[in-house]
Amino acid sequence: MLSLDQVCASIRSRDVCIAGGSSSLALFLDELASCDTVISVDGATTILSRHGILPRVIVSDLDGAWSWLINAAAQGSILAVHVHGDNYPYAVQFLMSNFLPKLIVSHQCPGHGAYSVFIPGFTDGERALGLALLCSPRSITLYGMRTWEKVGHWSKPWLRINTEPWPLKARKLRIAEFIIELFMVYGLKQGARIRRR
Repeated sequence: MLSLDQVCASIRSRDVCIAGGSSSLALFLDELASCDTVISVDGATTILSRHGILPRVIVSDLDGAWSWLINAAAQGSILAVHVHGDNYPYAVQFLMSNFLPKLIVSHQCPGHGAYSVFIPGFTDGERALGLALLCSPRSITLYGMRTWEKVGHWSKPWLRINTEPWPLKARKLRIAEFIIELFMVYGLKQGARIRRR
């Protein structure tokens, strides 16, 4: 299993692009293809992979399409898996048994665990941004991280079209937007250039 320092080695002092789940992500695939380091937010790995973009890191709580995560990990992507009560235990066990050298496991509450690290955030999107900020990148550009847009159809395995957020998703996105804004202020104070496309 990877340490946070090992993950940060591929992010530190680099220009980082974070690919999220909102529908506008599809407009920026050419820009993402030329990014120095791409961090994918769970289901965004699907659309990136379909367009030949291999993320350096995938931040997931395993509610996206597993097949794309597994394919990307097999090609060298690091999996930052967030463990919580909704994870399927056999999924975490499968990943640990097959991708341990490319796996970092995170938890949501501050503290130190023998097998997991604290990555700040509420949903996968803010955790991707939180992870990037922990690793001191030169710059961060957010793509498809517009919480007011439709959810991209690649974001969840059961979606077939871009979809207005359902009530629970809308509540989560309101919280996510608040945290993203806090992280952006923090990042700017730390000297990282952050912008949203």
